[in-house]
Amino acid sequence: MDTAILYKQGKKHQFAPFSIGLLLILFSVFLLYADHIKRLSTIFDTESELYVREISRQTEMLIEDRLKNRLMNLEQLATVFRYSENLHSDVVFDYLAKQAVRSGVIRFGVALPDGTYRTSDGQTAHRAVSITDRDYFRKSMNGLNAVEFSLHSLVDGQEIFVCSVPIMQERGIGGVLTGIYDVAAIENALTLQGFSKDGFSVIIDADGDFITGRGDTNLAFFDGNFFRNVSRRNFRSREAFADFKTAFSQRTEYISSMRFSENPYFVYIHPLSFDNCSLLMMFPAKLLTLASSRFTVLTVFLCVFQILFLVMIIAIFGLMYKKNKRDLYVLAFEDSITKGGNNSWFSIEASSLLSSSQDTQYAFVIIDIDHLKILNDTFGYENGNRVLKYVYDCLNGMLVSDEIAVRAMQDDFIMLLKFHSKEVLQDRLKLMAARIGNFNVEDDRRYVISISAGIYQVEDPRLDILTMQDRAFIALENAKRQRGSLLRCAYFREQDRKRLREEKRIENRMEEALASGEFIVYLQPKYDIGSDSVTGAEALIRWLDPERGMIRPDEFIPLFERNGFIFSIDLFVFEQVCKLLRSELDRGLTPHTISVNLSLAYLNRPNFLRFFKDICLKYDIPPTYLELELTETIVFENMELLIRIIREMHEFGFTCSLDDFGSGYSSLNMLKAVPVDVLKLDKEFFADNGNDDLRGTSVIESVIELARKLKMKTVSEGVEKKWQVDFLRQVKCDMVQGFVYSQPVCIREYEQLAFGSPAEP
Repeated sequence: MDTAILYKQGKKHQFAPFSIGLLLILFSVFLLYADHIKRLSTIFDTESELYVREISRQTEMLIEDRLKNRLMNLEQLATVFRYSENLHSDVVFDYLAKQAVRSGVIRFGVALPDGTYRTSDGQTAHRAVSITDRDYFRKSMNGLNAVEFSLHSLVDGQEIFVCSVPIMQERGIGGVLTGIYDVAAIENALTLQGFSKDGFSVIIDADGDFITGRGDTNLAFFDGNFFRNVSRRNFRSREAFADFKTAFSQRTEYISSMRFSENPYFVYIHPLSFDNCSLLMMFPAKLLTLASSRFTVLTVFLCVFQILFLVMIIAIFGLMYKKNKRDLYVLAFEDSITKGGNNSWFSIEASSLLSSSQDTQYAFVIIDIDHLKILNDTFGYENGNRVLKYVYDCLNGMLVSDEIAVRAMQDDFIMLLKFHSKEVLQDRLKLMAARIGNFNVEDDRRYVISISAGIYQVEDPRLDILTMQDRAFIALENAKRQRGSLLRCAYFREQDRKRLREEKRIENRMEEALASGEFIVYLQPKYDIGSDSVTGAEALIRWLDPERGMIRPDEFIPLFERNGFIFSIDLFVFEQVCKLLRSELDRGLTPHTISVNLSLAYLNRPNFLRFFKDICLKYDIPPTYLELELTETIVFENMELLIRIIREMHEFGFTCSLDDFGSGYSSLNMLKAVPVDVLKLDKEFFADNGNDDLRGTSVIESVIELARKLKMKTVSEGVEKKWQVDFLRQVKCDMVQGFVYSQPVCIREYEQLAFGSPAEP
């Protein structure tokens, strides 16, 4: 079913209400424009104020950073004289003269505690100079760093600013080290960007005198002092003038507009952290007015534009609405690979069909493509997607009216088919399987696609779709256990319903049973085929229910693997094995290696091996006595992940075995890639073929020989006959596990076998 059909089926609303709504919204927007324009001036003032504050903050940081750097340099320089006995020696001033050249300072100076002052450039060599009246001298003699502006050099009368630090010596403050700097050294940090040539930024002292910028022609009308040239006439109101005087007297931040020389200015004063100085910034207010006016004109133009093209906007919105609605339907109801409906669409349509077709009986069918993962790994995911699309087209092309089919997830397809009889439905599924099986009949690399089908015959149309799907999935699991070529199918049966109830009962009791000790570990010995003596064992789980007695593992293990409880069971088995090994070690016995199965259900769980390692460390068991078993099926699920896990096992010291080898699609490539220590041959190798099956025995012999060359030990499972033992001994299999020697036994019986006399097959 294509996107257009999906969209038409989902179309419920008309476009007219949205058009009316849009008109109302646009009309409301038009009414709000007047208020919006009125607020623009306030918004621009606020934005400009924030902008000026940010520029001031950056300028302040730049100035203070430069002053701090100078003070830091002076501090470092002062440490050089910590042990100097004569701070006015020629050695001291020769050193300072060299540092002055490197530092870009006019001169350095050193004042003794009595105020006697000498500079590094030698200009005070022949006359006495005292700086006892300087504030920076008094502050530094009290142990403080100081900066002082608005000074004229006592040496040559040059306009300067001074940074000073105390010279700390063992006896206390031995003097004051000063750096004399030209005011121009910080003026370049005050360049005001973005406010035209009429704007300026300067530093003023507590009296309003300009410390920087005295030669700036833009400041000529201030005559060197800001505050003396500010009066009531420069402000919009008496209150604004009062606010200015308050901010000035209390050294707080001030921002407002003023008029100078009949021109409006934006003024910002920000106190600085040194020498009672402040940062003064001014720029023409016309810049703000110009920007505001331009934006106001633009806003009006946009308003008119919206009114003139209202119809066009509505039309565009309508097209966008339709397109977005179509896209939403595609996103919600279309499968990205098949371009047909998805699970959500199926649930809606299936419910509708079942409720409206009371006289028609239906079957809920789930189709699964067998071994699609192997196909993806072999031929690539792009080819796998092509298979999914082909299968969907085959299924959809064979439907009749009032039937539906979609891809539900990964390689599963669900269908709602009319049900006449099991025979008729079986014939239809066979035709579908045959058509699907002809996927690439003409390709050089042909591969046959087989399917499994789970069928739930709908008895109650009012049953929710998810329940039907769950029952069909249960039938699908039964179908996968069957043998077949192109098609394997099974129906949901009454015993399946009973099994569901039983599984629910098991789930309700599983945690209580584990806590109360109803789960028991059994061990099936592995025998060395050369000596017929126990050389190891496999740990197995049994459930001894107080009411039902012994519950078979196949009744609860698959369920635990589905619900995740298998992880707790495997950890329990592993801990019981560690307890046994600890007991044997404490009794002076030499334990045999015991293997514990790992489940595919939790292998993707991050760091799951950490739990097994912690238990091993808890009981202080040498890891070589523990073997972790992985099944062949696990390897095919994610070989790369398994290789990482096996390497982690080996790093800790565990042994790793590959269980059920030969039960699935074994490959030499797998043996080469997966670094296991033990290869366990599945009992299918001995599937009632007798000792005269030359092909079968040749395969076994070849696998054992290959494993030996790959440094793997071999264990044959499920061995029940004497001739099999004789053959395995002949081909040099390492170990045998099976009823021919022993069935799984309790721990007490295992220890009797393991540490008693050899067994006879």
